[in-house]
Amino acid sequence: MNLLKKKKKNQFKSEIKNEIKNKFINPILESSKKKDKEILNLKFEINSIKNELKKANNECENLNNLNKEKDKQIEMLKRQSECEKEYMKKNDSKILNINKNIETINSQLEKLKEIEILKKSLNEEEKIIKELSNQDKIKERVIKSLNENIDKNNEQLKIEIEKTNLNSRKVALDESNKSFIKLNEILNKNYMLKNQKLQNDRKKKIFSEKNYAKVGLNNVGNSCYMNSVIQILKNIPIFTYNFSQIKDNSELFLSSFKKLLINICKENISSFSPKEFKKCLGYENKRFSSNDQDDSTIFYVCLFNIINKKLNKAKKENIKKIDMTKYENSSLQEKFEKWKENYLLKNQTFLFKLFYIFFANEMECKSCHNIIHVFQSMNFLDFPIVSENNTIKSLEECFEKYQMTKYLNDECTKCHKSGLNQRFILLDLPPVLIINLKRVGEKDAYFNEIDIPFQLDMEKIIKKHKNNSVYELRGFIKHRGKENSGHNFAFCKNMFDNKWYEYNDSACKEIKGEPTLESVFFLCYIKVGSNVGNIEYLNEIINSFNEC
Repeated sequence: MNLLKKKKKNQFKSEIKNEIKNKFINPILESSKKKDKEILNLKFEINSIKNELKKANNECENLNNLNKEKDKQIEMLKRQSECEKEYMKKNDSKILNINKNIETINSQLEKLKEIEILKKSLNEEEKIIKELSNQDKIKERVIKSLNENIDKNNEQLKIEIEKTNLNSRKVALDESNKSFIKLNEILNKNYMLKNQKLQNDRKKKIFSEKNYAKVGLNNVGNSCYMNSVIQILKNIPIFTYNFSQIKDNSELFLSSFKKLLINICKENISSFSPKEFKKCLGYENKRFSSNDQDDSTIFYVCLFNIINKKLNKAKKENIKKIDMTKYENSSLQEKFEKWKENYLLKNQTFLFKLFYIFFANEMECKSCHNIIHVFQSMNFLDFPIVSENNTIKSLEECFEKYQMTKYLNDECTKCHKSGLNQRFILLDLPPVLIINLKRVGEKDAYFNEIDIPFQLDMEKIIKKHKNNSVYELRGFIKHRGKENSGHNFAFCKNMFDNKWYEYNDSACKEIKGEPTLESVFFLCYIKVGSNVGNIEYLNEIINSFNEC
């Protein structure tokens, strides 16, 4: 019994101990462990706060340094403001000087009136020039002196503009510069036109007893289309001169064409047969080997293609193709000059400098507005004379329609959406301008008579690109008969006596006054003042023909 009691006591004691541990001792131990962890965390946080305090102290020191620098800058600014105040005081005296300069500008603007007086004196001098044969130099001196005065005035006015920097005066001076430029252009135009008249008078005196370039061409089987074009080309002095200077007679086609030109420019025959040249032409292009009627404009293009092929000495394989993407950000004129320079390296015959028109085919996307310029050349302008069933009334209107913006349903190369605005921009016109009026193949075009001027003022016609040239009509071809058949004959202004002549195959007769311009389709204009009709070329032509 005692043993049992002892066991029970011990069990009871152990149970009490366990309960005390579980209820009191263990929770105290656990709470002490948590407190230890919290103490460790607090120590870590205290360390981090200490580090932040160190950083804050460093930043405070930096801010103090910055404040000191700012204080120094503020002091410097104060000193500068004081200097500027002193400078402004000095500027007051300069403004007084500027006002004086403005007064001098006003006096210079009054010199414009003196230039108008000089214009009147020019008109009086022109009357004297007509009576005297050797007055070209006087006229050039007067115009040079005018240009020099204008340049001097422009330079003085520009200098005064830079000094004054006054916007209102700039506007006035710009307007005066524009008036100077216009005056200059008008004087140059008048000089070129009147200089040509003087040259024509000299031609009449020198060649009054001669009969040059009045020889007809025999019809060798419906060859009127060919004869008409050759007569027009023959009456362009520089073209005839260039062919007369070809010394290599081994090339059959070139030598036959040279012989043809020489013979129809001599004075001792009334007509010449182009039979030998027609044979050579048939060898080069089978289209012209038969005696069928053909188109003058097509013959003109094919003739030039053959001549260029024969005369061109450039080896195209040695000339690198120009990468136009390099000049994407350049102006249109700069891009064109680079392209033209490379183009003329490949095409070196005299025809490209005399007859070829250079233009840009501009295409603008309606969606993304990306603009592409494709530069091209052509030895004639091809003008429709009917537009959307409406007849065109004048040659100037043909130019206007040619330059108008047209809509294309093509795809843009950049955004690949359909819809482009296209226009042609005439960039460079040659000394000899050939124009074809499309009478065949379009409804109501054959019988449409349009107004064709004897002089074309390109300043009024070409609006997109500045061109102050004046062109004079020197030859044209008429068609007589039905639309797809009939007869072609040419009218040319003779390069020696400056009179109009009708070249109807073998017959050549003088026209009194100016000829009528109905049923015309092939036009030849020559730039006034260019060396194309220069009298020196005429002398050379005569000498070379007399030797043959």
